[in-house]
Amino acid sequence: MSRYDKGARYERRAKRELEEDGWLLVRSAGSKGVFDIWALKVRLIQVKSTEEPKAWTGELEDIGAAFPAMPGISLELWVWNKGGPWEKHFVGGRHGGNDEA
Repeated sequence: MSRYDKGARYERRAKRELEEDGWLLVRSAGSKGVFDIWALKVRLIQVKSTEEPKAWTGELEDIGAAFPAMPGISLELWVWNKGGPWEKHFVGGRHGGNDEA
């Protein structure tokens, strides 16, 4: 087995482990650069403010329909109701990380 094949095998193994943990990955096959794998977790957040409870309910479906499910990506809707605090909603239950405001 060549050095390239051996390295690629372990890169794929690392990639599978990271994907199972919910990371979005890019593998630079055959790269001579510093990094072989880029692992990312992304939060896409729509922010709304309202004085009317539940005025935003259609937004969750719109966000889910506009963006396909992908590992490592959290689709979120944060609503600031008059007087606070944040109401945080995760589209399709896809939560990609820390939800501190």
